[in-house]
Parts: sequence; C-alpha cells; structure tokens
Amino acid sequence: TENDVINFNADSSKETKREIQTKPADISVETHYIQSIGNSKDLCTPGYSTGCSQGDGFIDFAVAEIENYNSGCEDLNGTGWSQYLGLGPAILTPGYSYDFIMKTGYGDQYVTIWIDFNNDEELTEDEKILSNYIMQSAGTLYTVSAEIPSDALMGQHLMRARTNWAGSCNDPCSDYTYGEAEDYYVVIGEA
Repeated sequence: TENDVINFNADSSKETKREIQTKPADISVETHYIQSIGNSKDLCTPGYSTGCSQGDGFIDFAVAEIENYNSGCEDLNGTGWSQYLGLGPAILTPGYSYDFIMKTGYGDQYVTIWIDFNNDEELTEDEKILSNYIMQSAGTLYTVSAEIPSDALMGQHLMRARTNWAGSCNDPCSDYTYGEAEDYYVVIGEA
C-alpha cells in the first residue's frame, strides 16, 4: 500500500537480519524478520553471447514494490545480466496473483520468471511463476498476471526474470544469443 514503511538494517554478512514493516490502511503493523539469502552470485550465471545490447530484454520491469523503468541494457553483472537487489523487495502473498509490467526494445522476446522459494540457489521447473510469455512488439508495455503458489515458503527469496529472443526461455542458466536476465529480491508474507 502507499503507507508501506520498509526499513533495512544490513551489513555484508549472509546472516544479517532485516526488518520489514508494512502499515496497511488499518494502520496495524505487521513485522517480518527475514534472513538475507546473501549474494545471488551464488546462483548460476545466465549466459548470453550478445545479450541486450541491441534492445533485447527488458526496458521496463515492475511488480509490486519493484519499479525498474527505463533501465535499458546495463550489463551490471555480465553480458545481458543485471542484479537489481537494491530495488524493492516486492512483498508478495501466497495464493495471490500479481501483475508484472514489462517492456522490451526488440520484439519476439520470450519471458520466464523464477523465484527460488526454497533458497537452495537453484532455479527449478517447479519455481517458475511465468513461462515463455511472449512480448511480441518493441516499445509496448505488457501486463501479465502470475500467481504465487499457495504453499510458497515465507521469507526473502531471489527472483530471476529472463528473456530469450525468438525462442523458448526454459533455463535460468543456459547460453542464449540475445536477451537479458534481471535478478531481484521478493519477500513472501503471510496470507
């Protein structure tokens, strides 16, 4: 809600506790204590030979508290790969659907989104929340709904959104030619 207050107390330790307080419209305070899952570089590295330099991938990506508009091709962590771990996190509830807002600079982008619900640093088939959604045209803002599984584990998790040009995007790590991968944090709260 627009009344959300998010406080982070962090240091470089993987065991850092973070406090997230949300103030819904009724002004009650719900507090979640979560363990940082550490640096997501422990995940596989998504490979691209060309990546997003020709407009492939995401220009815009947003869900809940994550709003990454006009990011373009930043290649912050390698060709076609950027981690935006300082944005958000998106606070999501099991069993609810959320609108993902995306735009690309080059059409025919296949989009898949994973959330590492069990924090094992492997993005698996059962952790996909969106599979091969196609952004057909460049410059069009797409809104697609994805549901968080009702049995999703509470706490902070890594989310990877990945594109592949003109072909399925079924693997969070495989080498593709054109596209982009972006990593974010999400927090799964109580229903």
